[in-house]
Amino acid sequence: MSEPGRPENPVAVPPAAFCNVAQISHTNHEFFLEFGQFSPQVDPSGKPRPLVQVQLVARLAMTPQHAKDLLRALEENVSRYEAIHGTIVSKPLKAPGPVQ
Repeated sequence: MSEPGRPENPVAVPPAAFCNVAQISHTNHEFFLEFGQFSPQVDPSGKPRPLVQVQLVARLAMTPQHAKDLLRALEENVSRYEAIHGTIVSKPLKAPGPVQ
């Protein structure tokens, strides 16, 4: 039996995708969230790559109201997570070179 509020047979749900980089931008009317994956900083032969490769995984557009709702939901969920598992230590990451 499915969870309350969820359909019995969801229609073509895409698989979850891992991302380790995100970019957020906005206009007067929309917020844009782009999620991607950094590729290894070396090629298969071990030679360093001159550019950081980022593969786009997903691009979302939403209204400012939905962006604020998402922010609130993330804050609530992170607070619950930290109450159980402890504080999440976050270190800002900088790309080691130009991003392609």
